[in-house]
Amino acid sequence: MSIISEKINSKINSIKSDYLINKNIIHQGVKGGFNEVGLSSLIKEVIPQRYKISKGVVENNNGEQSNESDILIYDDDILPPYIKNDLAFVPVEAVKYVFEVKSTLDSTELKTTISKFERYKEIGGRSPTVLFSFSSDIIGSELSRYKKNEDDFF
Repeated sequence: MSIISEKINSKINSIKSDYLINKNIIHQGVKGGFNEVGLSSLIKEVIPQRYKISKGVVENNNGEQSNESDILIYDDDILPPYIKNDLAFVPVEAVKYVFEVKSTLDSTELKTTISKFERYKEIGGRSPTVLFSFSSDIIGSELSRYKKNEDDFF
């Protein structure tokens, strides 16, 4: 295994360990925030430096807005975002990826996430959407459940 692979695997294992500790946090928002920060820090290390990461809202030129996203990867050379205290309003043209991060994915969270992704597409979002979950309440294939709930799943 290469050094790069070993380093990335080490980071992934660290995030997994943090998730297991974070499971003991009672407040769901705080728990989710810690898990989002861990994943965000890993992403920052593996994407090109020209891209930026923030949590926030995507906005089109008509002022229509997406739901808040846990992680946005964007190119501020295209159009700069408005950032205030780690929360960004990112122009839809600059967005490269939209992430939703879940500590534990269940049917309700899946439907909510799909709805958020649909809203992003309604305002003109074309970049890939990513659902990342540290765990799931389903026994079996999470992809099968996603496909049942998402008409455009491929």
